Amino acid sequence: WLPFAVWSTERFLVSGAWKFLILLASILAMQLLAGHFVIAFLTILATLGYAFARTMICSDKQAITAQNSSSPRSVRPRFRMLAACGVALGCGFLLAGVQLVPSWELKQHSQRDEEFHDVGYGHLPPEYLAQVVAPWKWYSLGDARNEKLQKLDWLALDSATNTVEAHLYFGLLPFVLAIIGLFPIANSRPLDWRQRLVWWGLALLAVSYAMGWWLPLTRQLPGFSFFIGPGRYGLIATLGIALLSAEAAEAFFQRLKPTLKWLAWSVTIGITIWDLFLVSRLVSDATVQTQSAFDLREFSPVREYLSAHPEPVRLHAPGQNLPTLLGVSAVPQYLGLSPTEYFQEATRIPPAPQTRDENGFIDHDAQFSERLRQAGVTHLLTQQPVSSGWPCQLVLKQSDPFLNAAWGRSTGDPLYLYELNNPRGRVFWKPASESVAEAVEQETTIEWIEREPERHELKVDVPESGQLVVTELLFPGWRVNVDGEPATPVRVEAMFRGVELPPGEHTVVWEYQPDSFGRGIGLSLGMLCLLALIAHVRFWHPGCLNWLEDR
Repeated sequence: WLPFAVWSTERFLVSGAWKFLILLASILAMQLLAGHFVIAFLTILATLGYAFARTMICSDKQAITAQNSSSPRSVRPRFRMLAACGVALGCGFLLAGVQLVPSWELKQHSQRDEEFHDVGYGHLPPEYLAQVVAPWKWYSLGDARNEKLQKLDWLALDSATNTVEAHLYFGLLPFVLAIIGLFPIANSRPLDWRQRLVWWGLALLAVSYAMGWWLPLTRQLPGFSFFIGPGRYGLIATLGIALLSAEAAEAFFQRLKPTLKWLAWSVTIGITIWDLFLVSRLVSDATVQTQSAFDLREFSPVREYLSAHPEPVRLHAPGQNLPTLLGVSAVPQYLGLSPTEYFQEATRIPPAPQTRDENGFIDHDAQFSERLRQAGVTHLLTQQPVSSGWPCQLVLKQSDPFLNAAWGRSTGDPLYLYELNNPRGRVFWKPASESVAEAVEQETTIEWIEREPERHELKVDVPESGQLVVTELLFPGWRVNVDGEPATPVRVEAMFRGVELPPGEHTVVWEYQPDSFGRGIGLSLGMLCLLALIAHVRFWHPGCLNWLEDR
């Protein structure tokens, strides 16, 4: 979407046609609706940066013009054109309101508002920039590359990084062509020196930010402080080098005969594709599978066992988010934009123990197993057996084609599924009087009627007053009804959903109905209708909006 957004901006600046503004808004909305906000943020920066530079450097001869239906080409005020691009991006935000408003609510309650994330993580160490001209120096290191990357400290940040976000490679031939383009290689060129200066400026600015050098200034600004991984700004530099190399090649090849010109282009593109193909195999962090792991989900013995369990289960397993594809609740939770409670010391699940006993079994960690019990975990899935000190029993030892493929393990490697002893489970009763807790627990009955991700219905019979607790996060938007009447949710143990109940039989219904989702839908539909109305008027009645034009 990034090249498409820049192209739309360029077409509007050259033609003044509003359809390109509507297209720009739609492009940004598509990126935002996908939920990868850091890439959308890069698109906004690149688009505004390009629009600003493009409008400010225009000479009179190159003046940005617009074609009106009732007047000849007329020079547009630069600031108005730049403001129009900003308005289009703002419309893109409103178009994506259905995604952004709930995401903003999550951000307000996430670790991004705490000191749980380092904005410098994932930067590009300056020494690692040598990969641009000497990829063999780094990419041949294999698994040792990431370890060596952490030791690069010359002008580098103290933050950690990784080979994925610190990766920046354009292909040797495109980079050489971009450098050649700095010299006068032809009298007539597709871009003039000012346009080349814009893209070199954006590329160098992006690389310097990828190194983290601007973080002391930008970490205080909205947007910049939301995201980690400054190395991702290399995407803007990659686009700049791609355009500069293509422009230089076109200028260099234009002196050739048509047949030789197409041959030169074919060789250039072929060499570049082969170059990038080889590099993609050397720097990949993924294990290539002959079959999609997801297609093997139906053959998962772990999934089959857990789905047959009479009570809702919660699984602790490696690989955040992956085990949820088994159709069960799983922890630890995904490490991206997550609620603060998943990171605070008092409520988070600590890292799984890694130490081994003399037999190679995983040592028992009392704090870890107690936290699993508190979080309602019922089953533990490991890639190695656990020692006898764990309060659990082995219920399944078997190779799993789905999980092994997704984790890049050998097909025959076994997994170990344990059931924890006396777990809290997904729901439990907490009596008001702790002195009678054991007796009350024996007389309490809890029956699941419905258990969907956004709706839970339970029928309970309790002998004493107390709290019915669901071991899931009390996040804004969760509402509870008791016997058909709205009740007040109670936060239990700093994170869980609870509701006060008197003695007797009750039907308790939890439903997730966030107001943010409704507001987001309203914004998206409202902006969609407005843009459709503008497009309709501009197409059928162009004169109606001439008062907005600067003749």
